Amino acid sequence: GHMFALMKKHPGVLVLHDFYLSNIVSHLDYLGVTSGAFADALYESHGYPALIESKNTADVHQVIWKYPCSLGVIRSAQAVIVHSQFSKGLAKKWYGDSIASSWSYIPHLRCLPEKFDQSEAKQKFGLEEGDFLVCAFGMLGPSKLNHRLLKAWVDSGLAQQKNCYLVFVGKNDGAQYGMDILAQAKQAHCGERIKITGFAEAALFKQYLMAADAAMQLRTMSRGETSG
Repeated sequence: GHMFALMKKHPGVLVLHDFYLSNIVSHLDYLGVTSGAFADALYESHGYPALIESKNTADVHQVIWKYPCSLGVIRSAQAVIVHSQFSKGLAKKWYGDSIASSWSYIPHLRCLPEKFDQSEAKQKFGLEEGDFLVCAFGMLGPSKLNHRLLKAWVDSGLAQQKNCYLVFVGKNDGAQYGMDILAQAKQAHCGERIKITGFAEAALFKQYLMAADAAMQLRTMSRGETSG
């Protein structure tokens, strides 16, 4: 939240992790940290039609979800770095062909572990050498399509094999979606081989990364973000 004021005072190179900033801008506005900031950002980025839409809608969250509201931050930057070509495509869609022409694309950097021993990692989870482990990483939620992965698993032959496991490495959604996921897993005949870890500290997260035989990361309704 403090970055918006900081960028106005000290404009520099912007690493745009999320192309859509409407969520954080509206949240700060709602908290009273920056009163009127959402309307200002909406007008600067998308003009009067978007502003009128926000005033006339019964659910302002639909407007927050629809509009990026990031042009002010982009304009204040001396240069912009994004982690995906998809973000550059969103900039072209919302702000015109030229806005992202000078942006730099740098993949989200990651270091390989110093030590990598899959067998040892599996043993720590009580798994054996021949067991097959599929993991989905990160917090669960509608945009991650966890329900589709779970259904695909249950419908597949993997669910019938006693040595196959599905683990969601992350915190479950706290709303209805999360309850539906738990119910869906409970109804499965292979429920004991489906697990949600809850929030995973870095060490546990890395342990599952090493142990996994396959990772399945689905996504919908992307905001132009680049997940670690």
